[in-house]
Amino acid sequence: MKKTTTLIVMAVLCLIFNADAQKPNPAIKPLNVGDQLPEAIWDMSFQVVNHKEGKKTISLKEHKGKLIIIDFWTTSCAVCIDAMPNLHQLEKQFSDNMISIGATHENREKITSFISTNKTLKALKIYSIVQDTLLKKFFPHRLVPHYVWIGHDGLIEAITSADQITAENVTQVINEVPKTIETKMDLNVNRPLFMDERLSADQIQHYSILVKGLQHGLGSGMTRNPIGNTTSRICFSNSPILTMYVIAAGHLFKKNGQDFHPSKRLIIASSYPDRLTYSPPVIDKKNWSEHNLYTYDLVIPFKDSENLYHYLLEDLNRYSDFIGQIEKRRTKCLVLIKKNKNKTIVSSSAKSSYPLQIYANVLDSKEFIPIPILNETGINDEVRLLKPASENMKTLLDELHALNLDLKEVYREIDFLVIRDKKAVQLSTQLK
Repeated sequence: MKKTTTLIVMAVLCLIFNADAQKPNPAIKPLNVGDQLPEAIWDMSFQVVNHKEGKKTISLKEHKGKLIIIDFWTTSCAVCIDAMPNLHQLEKQFSDNMISIGATHENREKITSFISTNKTLKALKIYSIVQDTLLKKFFPHRLVPHYVWIGHDGLIEAITSADQITAENVTQVINEVPKTIETKMDLNVNRPLFMDERLSADQIQHYSILVKGLQHGLGSGMTRNPIGNTTSRICFSNSPILTMYVIAAGHLFKKNGQDFHPSKRLIIASSYPDRLTYSPPVIDKKNWSEHNLYTYDLVIPFKDSENLYHYLLEDLNRYSDFIGQIEKRRTKCLVLIKKNKNKTIVSSSAKSSYPLQIYANVLDSKEFIPIPILNETGINDEVRLLKPASENMKTLLDELHALNLDLKEVYREIDFLVIRDKKAVQLSTQLK
């Protein structure tokens, strides 16, 4: 659980928006599956970096006659990077009939530096179109990675997400046999998901939906963009159920003046721990995603905003296979106290002051401290302190002692998020 915060942030950062691509250019007609690539695009000159022949520009015409897969990506898209080794392995496997070309709107300097320092891309020795302003207009998209398959005859054979980049699908296109490739659909997350476009978002007073399985056309992560000016909203897309429980608990703990660190305050009492995790196993990722990823959208009146995370937790408990509850448990803790009760806290050179509760919360977030930390100094006034910088217990204690603070090991009843199997909870209730 120590990497919980990082994983959630990563999970949230994987939802990449391409705002420019949503604004159609009246002079350019977007191309779709089944369209023929116009001759003018074949002849266009595109800036590239890291080309194996040292080229500064290329044209698609250089590769006419092969299957060309254009890989739209950005440096901030971890999913894009993770998918590249598979694409380039296929390029080697089908080297006589296929080529992949990266394309990004980011500038030459940024991409050159990124390719040379990123471990994955450095090993692959990829090259990429940079500063793209044309291809993304012919192939508009909101989420990356985004792949455009151009057949040997210039026909747009497919527009897909990363999961469709397989040897089977490449073989189908090269051999011109009937295809089973799924087309990528970019859903609009600025309105309630899966709602009929004919219904005006301004009319919505309440809306919620929970969908199981990987939803193509959506990234993965959480957004809080409201619908109009009268509602509050939270939306998760392609997210593990554990992520939703942890985020709900984090806000509910905060509402009670506590910080929630899952590595110290999460108990998974389930017979299916593989379903309560942040990432799939290395093998059978597709099957795991279909059974363990969820998309959830909740819209409520703005006046009820303070209950947003209560409603989230209630919906998860009502409609998922689990029950998550905040419960008191007696456990070993460290309490922050004054080292010498008769002396004051030694102020530091910090520019601003804050309550010692915040200082204790920072200590509680330290990964090298395995048990929860509570503030029992009894001091309510704000104190001018630098945030603790130590990364091991010995130096931390030295730092605290210099401030007339200390940590004491005790047992306390504190809040935990406990997640159980719903069936087990129901059976226990029946037995009572």
